[in-house]
Amino acid sequence: MKYGNLHLHSNQSDGGFRPAFLVRLAKSLGYGAIALTDHETLTGIPELFAAAEVEGIEAISGVEFCTKYMGEEIHVTGLDFDPNHPSIVEFSKMVGEGYTERTRTQYEDMIERGCIPNLPWEELVKYCPRTDFYCIDHIIHALDAAGICPFAEQNKVRIAYRQCDPSKLHFVRPSADDTIRAIREAGGIAFIAHPHKALFEKGIIEDYLAKGANGIEISHPDLSEEETKLAIHAAMKYHLYCSGG
Repeated sequence: MKYGNLHLHSNQSDGGFRPAFLVRLAKSLGYGAIALTDHETLTGIPELFAAAEVEGIEAISGVEFCTKYMGEEIHVTGLDFDPNHPSIVEFSKMVGEGYTERTRTQYEDMIERGCIPNLPWEELVKYCPRTDFYCIDHIIHALDAAGICPFAEQNKVRIAYRQCDPSKLHFVRPSADDTIRAIREAGGIAFIAHPHKALFEKGIIEDYLAKGANGIEISHPDLSEEETKLAIHAAMKYHLYCSGG
């Protein structure tokens, strides 16, 4: 039997390691396969595939999108899709650019409020990996690399980042329908990621399956023992693909 870690993030989104380093780490832990599910971006997949070929383990395309439904923030991961398919490429770029603009707004708002020194956004991204999705984690690492704010003080930056005036933020999360459609049209499996108890209580699981989701995560550090059992039960009841990491 081959084990794979099917939920991992790299420095292309909010992870700390390059995709190639994740491959080496996975191999050292005995995994036979690895999927990179960075938030809202596919930019790490080419490096993942190249490193996996060198290391001799299986690489699986992946991505994680954040949707909003019935007052809940619901994440959807896509696995095993064609990373060059226009459906998923165009969708991820659109969503990634939206999040990046939101991140830039919050960053420049911190500067205006005097929370951090005035390092222009164009200079900040020079310290970041090349991606089409930038988040608070990129800001923290870049400020550290630029010698402006040490990584040890990251909590201060995170707090200031969250205190941005909401009226300045106009990005709207993608709908579940569009998200699932983009994954499925690219030949992938759309998983309901780390499904918390509220998703079962509100019937959101069934709604997402009706929208085309055909998988569910049954293993994730954020899931309680009860939530894991609920996910396994849903997988058996609705004949879903299972994943986890």
